[in-house]
Amino acid sequence: MRITTKLTLIISCLLIVLFMTLAWTSYRHDQALALQETVDKARTIARQIVEIREYLSSVVRVEQVEQNTGLTPQVAATRIALRLTQDSPYYVRQVSLRYRNPQNQPDAYERETLQQFKGAQLKERFQVVGDGDNKALRYLLPMVADQSCLTCHGSFEQAPRFVQQRFPKGHPSYNYQAGELIGAISVSVPLSTLQQTILNNMRRELLLEGVIVLLLVVVTGWLI
Repeated sequence: MRITTKLTLIISCLLIVLFMTLAWTSYRHDQALALQETVDKARTIARQIVEIREYLSSVVRVEQVEQNTGLTPQVAATRIALRLTQDSPYYVRQVSLRYRNPQNQPDAYERETLQQFKGAQLKERFQVVGDGDNKALRYLLPMVADQSCLTCHGSFEQAPRFVQQRFPKGHPSYNYQAGELIGAISVSVPLSTLQQTILNNMRRELLLEGVIVLLLVVVTGWLI
């Protein structure tokens, strides 16, 4: 084999190795960046829901809630969350260990996280769970009871009559104290959509970089 041919093959192999290394590094970087952006968006959504719930809890009067249950802070916040996330892969709900609405019953991961919020005073928790196509980013933001929450979640005797009629004395959703964990905003995002976006970006980058490497190989061989 001629020396020029050997040099061309060696340089070509080095360029291909460099190309593959850069492609893998770029993929890992894009993956980490996309995951962080997803966490940031989940955090923003959760904080918005908490602010909405706290605001409604402080300004809506009991008589208004009795006439229109849609003004209940929990109900209104849930409906607003659905509007905020419609046509998106984000799934948002409120969960509690002492729930009133069966739809707010936590799953295994949420229950474990709520227990951790009670014991360790965590400000938030997020984690990728599942395997294969079922992987999802789970994000939870704790909510604590303030004084306005105690109107309906304090003692049974002080709760409005319509609340007493729906939830009898001894129901676990009573007897909260101000500052106590009352629940959490739970956000779930399937990673399949996110992964597909990353792969599409990766294909475009590989195509562009592949053309550049091919041109470098051709030019290098011609120069040698």
